[in-house]
Amino acid sequence: MKWYHIRFTQSELAHHIDQKFIKEFVNFIHLSKSPSGLVLYGLKFELDLGIAFFISTPIQFENELKKILSNYSAQISSRPNLNLLYPIAGESEETTD
Repeated sequence: MKWYHIRFTQSELAHHIDQKFIKEFVNFIHLSKSPSGLVLYGLKFELDLGIAFFISTPIQFENELKKILSNYSAQISSRPNLNLLYPIAGESEETTD
């Protein structure tokens, strides 16, 4: 499983860039036939200067996901603390225990 982190500034939020990304990600999930582990997560808390998401992806979907992420300021990430996240789209194979 690979993890990515993506952050949107207040300016990007004002231009609905985050909503564009979410729509692209949801479309990717559907085109990929909703594989387990391909998930977009939001933070359970607010950031001062924008919002952030975490994305988990099975290795076999990583190259296609990178095509979407290349349009945004996304970075590879270590596995985050899932207790601080909530799923927005996709189905997780991870547990928070």
